[in-house]
Amino acid sequence: MVLMMFRILTSKAIEANEGKPLPLYQKALCGLTAGAIGATVGSPADLALIRMQADATLPAAQRRNYTNAFQALYRIGADEGVLALWKGAGPTVVRAMALNMGMLASYDQSVEFFRDSVGLGEAATVLGKKPYLYCHVILFDFFGFSFISYYRIYETQIILNVLCNNDIKVKLHLKAIVS
Repeated sequence: MVLMMFRILTSKAIEANEGKPLPLYQKALCGLTAGAIGATVGSPADLALIRMQADATLPAAQRRNYTNAFQALYRIGADEGVLALWKGAGPTVVRAMALNMGMLASYDQSVEFFRDSVGLGEAATVLGKKPYLYCHVILFDFFGFSFISYYRIYETQIILNVLCNNDIKVKLHLKAIVS
């Protein structure tokens, strides 16, 4: 869905740009927006999955006993309100925005570079038999994962703070494991 949204947004941006190729910052904005939309749409399903998995760890009296994801979504919305379906969505949306901005924009930029400089299309650069044709995949991975690494560290810090409840010894132990 995110890729589809990215393609729709870049198509609209190219139309607004009078058919000219988009500069990297516009591709990044399209990736940022597509990531936000995708994460926002997917957050309720993620919440239902997490709630269903965590249900088994609760004492029997506190279990919600969801039978499937659809029932979980319905009951969360009915019992806690529709907006409760997006509990905890903020960090997920921010992470998805960063991930998609870095990965989709860098991928599109590298495909454009190889198309214009070497004369290869997207399929040829991905499926080609010569090693230099895989360069855009390496560039894509480097820039995309460099972008997300900062947010993974940030996300880990949030989890450590919430789970450890400011217990310094547990935090240091978990940081040693994660690092």
